Formats: sequence, structure tokens, C-alpha cells
Amino acid sequence: MMNSPSKVDTAALRVEQDLAAHPVARLPTLETLARTYGVSLVTMHKAIKSLCAKGLLDARQGRGIFMVGSVDEKPDDTLNRETDRVEGHLRALIAGSSAQRLPSITELVKHYRASTASVRLALCRLRDKGLVSIAQGRRAVIVRDESPAREDALGPSMTSEDALYQRMRAAIETGTYRSAQPLPKYSYLVAAEKVAVRTVVRVYRRLVRDGLICKKGRSYIVGQSPPAAGTIPHHLRKVIIVLQPTEATWDDFTNASWISPFLQTFIREMSMFGVELRAMLFDRGEFSPCYDGTALTREEITRVVKQLDHRLVGFLVVNMLWADHHAGHAREYLSLMRWLCEFKKRVAFFEPIYDTAHADIPGPQPHEMLEEQLRHPLVRRNFVRCCYDPENQIPLALSILRKHGHRLLGFPTPGPKAQWMDDRIVALRSAIAQGKLPMHICDSTDCPALFDIHPEMSIGDVKGLLLTIDAPFAPALIDAVGAMGTSSTRVGDLSPAQQELIHLTPHLGAFLAKPDLTAIVAPNDEHARRFYRWCAAASTKIPDNLSLLAFDNWIEGSFPYAISSINFGFDNLGYAAFHILLGDVPVKVNNSRMVQTKSRINHYATIGEAGRNFR
Repeated sequence: MMNSPSKVDTAALRVEQDLAAHPVARLPTLETLARTYGVSLVTMHKAIKSLCAKGLLDARQGRGIFMVGSVDEKPDDTLNRETDRVEGHLRALIAGSSAQRLPSITELVKHYRASTASVRLALCRLRDKGLVSIAQGRRAVIVRDESPAREDALGPSMTSEDALYQRMRAAIETGTYRSAQPLPKYSYLVAAEKVAVRTVVRVYRRLVRDGLICKKGRSYIVGQSPPAAGTIPHHLRKVIIVLQPTEATWDDFTNASWISPFLQTFIREMSMFGVELRAMLFDRGEFSPCYDGTALTREEITRVVKQLDHRLVGFLVVNMLWADHHAGHAREYLSLMRWLCEFKKRVAFFEPIYDTAHADIPGPQPHEMLEEQLRHPLVRRNFVRCCYDPENQIPLALSILRKHGHRLLGFPTPGPKAQWMDDRIVALRSAIAQGKLPMHICDSTDCPALFDIHPEMSIGDVKGLLLTIDAPFAPALIDAVGAMGTSSTRVGDLSPAQQELIHLTPHLGAFLAKPDLTAIVAPNDEHARRFYRWCAAASTKIPDNLSLLAFDNWIEGSFPYAISSINFGFDNLGYAAFHILLGDVPVKVNNSRMVQTKSRINHYATIGEAGRNFR
């Protein structure tokens, strides 16, 4: 009687038969083979050992189990061929199945007799081609598009984690999340972004690894935690040199309305991070400190830079209106830029953009000269322009007014009219014509002053002129003017606020006399404040009877009225300029070495729906 084969021989025979029918370069692990053939791990180990003794298999510790004939091949080549084989089977399965999910990795490994690594890699390839979607801990989901794109046109799909990471990084680069500012809590991002908590956790960990955020207490903040005030010794504090033109003192310069948001944000960031400011004046290539007016040559500035050594972070050059001057002026400032970059420190220029060609400038235009300078390696590496974008100011203002139903707008310019006011009214009309918007702009030509005012006029004369105006605002103004004094009181003897009210009356009254005019566009915030006070005296309610929008970027906190204004975004530029110099928080810079901010609406407090009830 013959002895029956043992379990080891039976397992070895089955493996040998399967390999003869379906040869593979590499076999699964012992654990997988034991589960596949329904034997114990010890039995399968002895079976593989017997096949190795027969010369069919080659099993080496730490490498895997290979068929003889494939052991000389590189493991990477073997893995790639096995992955290609599994990927082909999965493609056929996806095309011929109506199921929503693929089998689990364990089932695929058993069914296709492949390694776990090959199956995972095949699934990743299918995911990158948009055929499946993979979530951690779940089976792959088959992506079925009613109009699928060609396979060669499909790019790698972005996971929810990658998408959230890119959005968070962009918010940090654009200043939406600023340095030392706490980032949103996990629960907020989970609800707002519709992602899992573990996704938010992984995104924050990636931002920490990249040095973009850090942990402070129970919150995450942008950048590294700034040192406590006074903890840095004076001789170790970093220094930024601020260069400015000699038209004004430093105090006058920092309080200028158009530049205050930029400098105040810049100085606030400096104080937060313990950076010292050295303010210097310059004039046509010669420098002078603010405190004594002593002129410093370039050689003396070079000695200051060498004394500061590693403490010097970089240079900030402000109010560079070089493009508005002649070509020699532009070349001079560009030479200054080139010279500063030779110190191999970062140089940030804060200036508006002038894209308009200047016909009176001989030779190349300033922006062409700038592009030529940017080809220099040191300039390309260290120089950054901080500019506001004037292109979206007018369309933004018109879109807001049009959204609220305004069609006839007034642009009053009482008093001396500057060139920039004419430019703004031209830009408004050009935007309306190009966009073919059903809107119209009235200026002082369309609405001439109702009458003339001079200091020798009496209050009685002013009241008499107001009586001739058939407008709903006239009675309230008559009462307001009558309360200023007796009928014989001269206009020149009144207080400045009272004189302002009287002088604005013939100008603003001409606009409000138009029955269809529903909104006033002020040249800047200062004019808007004056218009607001006049409307209050004329019993014209804003925004119920009249909407008011201004073009400026700065509203004093002491002004009690919240005026809707186009903010030029200079505060964002101040934040960007400082962190460009410090180099701690990434700031988005385009190929022209420019940081450009977009305008925005401050608020809508003085903008209402079109529909006046004057009459």
C-alpha cells in the first residue's frame, strides 16, 4: 500500500502546477500563499523550500520569492512588469464592470497572484489617470464620467488634502492670513472646506514642515512666532534702511494720506519682529539722514552697510515716481536700484504703476529700461517692485454701483481741479464705453455751478439765491445758512466749516437738481467727507436718497461716518514688502519681480439701492 502524499508535498505540487499554468516572476509573500492554498505558514514554508531544492524557485531572506530564470533581473524591472500586468487587468475590469468600487487590495493580490506593492502601484497609476478615486482605508472607487476626456489629456488628480494645502498656502502668500495671526480652527475648515478632520490635520502638519506656520499655544500662527518685545539686545537687532525723497521730513512722509497705509503696516510688522528702522533722505543720488540733513555719498552709505554687516536685512525705497519724470530721472533711479542690489541684500521699491507711454520722454520708455535692468543677475535675484494695480479700480466701482441699480452718476470737482481728477473721469467714461454699460457720468461741464460765491457776499444774498432754486434740498439749506448769523454777516467772516457748506452748495446742488441722478462718485475720501457733511445739512439722507462712493485708500478713524471707498490695498503691499525683506513668509512675486495688490471695497455703508424720494 502506497503512502498518501503529505500536506507539504500537496502544497508544493499545487504551487508548481499553478506556476506552470500562470508563470510569474515574483510570488506573493508566504502569508499570502498560505492563505491562498489554505495551509499553515509552516507547511507553506516547507513547500517553498522543497521547490527551491528542485531548482524551480529562488527564495532569499529579505528579498522575496522568485521563479528561477528571473532572479538575475532587477527588482524594479520585475515590479514594473507585474504592475503593468495588474493595471491591464484592472482596466479591463473597469471597462466591463458596472460596479462602483474595485475589490480590496487583499482580494486583488489573491486573484491576480501579484505582490501588494504591484497592486498598490497599479491603483495609483489608475488614480493619476482619473479612472479611480482612492481614499485612505477604503476600496478604490471607479470614476465614471459621462463625457470622459482622452486619457492622454488627463492630468494627475488633486486630492482634497493637496487642494486645501494649495489654498492655504496661497492665502498666506497673498496676505489673507498674516504673520502672527491665528489660523482657523479645525472645525471651521472642516465645515467651510467640506473635508475630514484628518485632512486638515495633515495640511497643517505640511505647512509646519514647510516653515509657513508654527504652533503657539493651542493655535497655529503664520510664520515663526515673533520674539517678545525687548527680548532682543539692541546690537543684535536686524535693520532695514528706508530711503525716501527729500521733498518732506520723515514725519510728513509717514503721515501722507496716500502712503500712510503702506508705511503703518510696514512699521507695525517691524515692531512686531523687533527689526530696527533707519530712515534716510536722498536726492538725485545723494543721501542725507533725517535728523541733521547731512548729505551722505555712496561711499559713506557703503561704510554704513559694512558696519551693519549681517544685521542689515535690506532696503526699502518709497515714493519712487520715477516713471512720471523725464528719462534722465528714470535712469537715475534705476541706477540707484542696481547699486543697492550690489550689496546682495533685498531691495523693495514701493511705487505706483505707470503703463501710459510718455511722449515727452526721449529714448526708451521707463518700463523698457526697467526690463533691461532686470536682466542683471543681482537685480533679478534681489529686487522686487511693490505696486498697486490701477486696472481694476474703475471696473470695481462701476460694478458695485450698477449692481445697486445706479445708472446716472455724478462726479463733482468743486474748487481747483487737478490732472488726476480729469484722468479719473476719463477712465470712468472709457470703462463704461468699453463695457457697453447702461450708465452715464456727469461732471462739472454737464452740471455747471448754480451761482457764484465770493467772500463779500452776505448771508442774506446767499439765502436769496437759494430761494430761486426749485429743489427739495433748498429749504433745509436756507434754514442752515440762516442759522449762521444775521442777514448782513459776510461769508468771509464765517468759520471754515460754515464757509465750506456755502461753497459746496452751488456745485453739489447742480448735480442733485438732475432728477435721475442717484449716486455721487467722489474724487477721493476727503471730498467724500465734505459731501457727506453737506448732504446732512441739506436733509439728503445717505444712502436712502443718495449713494456715495469714494476713490481712495485711507479713511481716518476719527471721522465718524463710514464711507464706502475703493481701497487701493497699500496695507497689503506694506505687509508684503516687509516679509520680502525679512524672508520668513512666502510672498507671491511674478516674473517681472513685481508684487501687485488688487483694489477692494472697504464697506457699503454709503451705497444703497437706486431710488430717491426727493420729490
